[in-house]
Amino acid sequence: MTLNSRESLRTVCPTMVLLGAMLGPAVAHADPVQTLPCRPTIACTADLVPAGVFEVEAGAFTRSVPDASTALSAPFLAKLSVTDWLQVQLGSAGLTLTDDRLVVDVGYALAKVRLAPQGSWSPSLALSVGGAFGVAQGSQWYQPVEGLQTALYAARDIGSFHLDLNVGYNALTAGGVGLTHSFWAAASTSVAWTRAFGTFHELYYFSPQTADAPRDGGFLVGATISPSTRVMIDVGGDVALFQSSRTFNAFVGVTVATERLWGAAPSPALARATRSNRSL
Repeated sequence: MTLNSRESLRTVCPTMVLLGAMLGPAVAHADPVQTLPCRPTIACTADLVPAGVFEVEAGAFTRSVPDASTALSAPFLAKLSVTDWLQVQLGSAGLTLTDDRLVVDVGYALAKVRLAPQGSWSPSLALSVGGAFGVAQGSQWYQPVEGLQTALYAARDIGSFHLDLNVGYNALTAGGVGLTHSFWAAASTSVAWTRAFGTFHELYYFSPQTADAPRDGGFLVGATISPSTRVMIDVGGDVALFQSSRTFNAFVGVTVATERLWGAAPSPALARATRSNRSL
């Protein structure tokens, strides 16, 4: 791995931030579409962007692991709402650099179905089903992970306060050998202090997957800046609950949503109500 490759990865985040800042104000007035990021948190909201909207999340994070070199990764997630109740997603942990090794980490594709909208007292609900797939050849130091990934989402708005609860089940195999099972859960809260600034806070846990992937969990905090409803920039950190797995993550990223590629925009009154009820 050359110095140039390392420096290229380090420029991903500021480039994304600048891109978001430039695009946001130019398109904010045309459509009330609002970004609904999954990254960088573990939990995702049950809500979907409207039909015809394409949303891209990208960024970078650094991970400190005991008795190992610090890793730098550049994950991404692309989401397209086919209808108001069906979304397809394609993502990856992206380029990961550890020491002088650069790999494209595991990818995943899934379908997310909105089961119920938020009611007067009830939360919105959604379910996703998909698979993880290896995108690099296995080796002595890297084995692609493949298998089934599922998740159930619940989300609720209370004024400027937003709550997301997720539970999931994974059945995965590393390097094509042995199927393992794990469960995970995450609870995330977020607060919109102003239209452009918010904070989020999350607690999550993963049961052990394999001997090389022990139990994991953490407490994550961060802040968001939204130059427009279609652009959200986030930055924060993640303190591990189990120091044997890792110690600390730091992250930065941006989410950008397009105009509707098809479908009609809601009425101005509905758009204003949606913006006032959403938190982050």
